[in-house]
Amino acid sequence: MLDAAWNPSRATLGALLLVVGATGGCKDGVHCVDRAICTAAAEQYVPAGAPVRSMSSRRFTVDGASYDFVAVEYGAPNDCPSGCFYSTFCTIVPVEPAGEDLPLGYAYFHPTEAIPALTSYCAAADYESEPSRCAMPAYGSPLLVDPAVVTWADDSGSPSYCSSSVRLWRYSTGH
Repeated sequence: MLDAAWNPSRATLGALLLVVGATGGCKDGVHCVDRAICTAAAEQYVPAGAPVRSMSSRRFTVDGASYDFVAVEYGAPNDCPSGCFYSTFCTIVPVEPAGEDLPLGYAYFHPTEAIPALTSYCAAADYESEPSRCAMPAYGSPLLVDPAVVTWADDSGSPSYCSSSVRLWRYSTGH
């Protein structure tokens, strides 16, 4: 079982809120283990009126509990001559047993696409100038060092925003 002493509010590592590992390519679609879980994450976080461009997830079972790493791309397309990218977030959703999700990564490119619930993890008034002052709830989670998650994140064939967020956390902390 995951370490019961771990507390997301104690996670202090800053989040680099830039897209790491391209989310490029106009790849609208749904590639989710459980579409309902992806849809619930999109409904919880995507700002009203912003179109959802794509949703994807990857499920991991750690110590008998299942978790979905859910990535959602939304909003206006950016730099489409180079392949398009969108505002994006990643959250870890406990599936079995159910529980509160743990936001892992977040990047937005237009002020109207900011997600207040995720931007609130940033202490700086302007997250773009001080991304290292952010403390995403998933930082420090034992899930991020689980061998299956690490292998997935390090696999160059896994170009998901969630795998990029895991790699960034590992690189930033030396894990």
